[in-house]
Amino acid sequence: MTRAPTAAMNPPQQAPRAAVFVAEEGALMDRLPSRPEPESVRWRPNALAALYALQAHGYALVLLCTSLGERLRCWRAADFARFHQALPARLEREGELRLTGLWACCGGAALQQLLPAVAQRHGLALERSWLLANEGEAGHAARRVGCRVMGWRPGPAADPLSAAVRILRRDGRLPRRRQPGHG
Repeated sequence: MTRAPTAAMNPPQQAPRAAVFVAEEGALMDRLPSRPEPESVRWRPNALAALYALQAHGYALVLLCTSLGERLRCWRAADFARFHQALPARLEREGELRLTGLWACCGGAALQQLLPAVAQRHGLALERSWLLANEGEAGHAARRVGCRVMGWRPGPAADPLSAAVRILRRDGRLPRRRQPGHG
């Protein structure tokens, strides 16, 4: 005799969630810290406020380390692992941010394989998600798998908060700015 599946065995599936994949280098941190200590990280101006705004509007936050090879040339693997185990606690303490995930890869080709796997694991919709990063190889990889990209050129003018506002406006979660004389 076969039993019919119960709700506990097959919980209802939720619709895939939109996410913002955040590149540590450039979007979150000013630069790669020389020491593998989370307390040595200097956040980009407005980075935590930008991520808080995105999280408050329902986006899952996934932190990406896209320079794994560079990090492992500078740090021991155990130091890298400890750094990334402690980083989410600092983000929660200083920015009230709760990460959905934290993943690492070695650049664009690996990112192109990583994004769909992360999306599947966490129930995320790549086509409704964004990569927040410097323009470059990571952006091309994200676009190839259907993820949208909000990027900028590296430098002091790059502002994660204005990038977050553009994401929220493009997704209709904030009103579009009125044009002068139209209103």
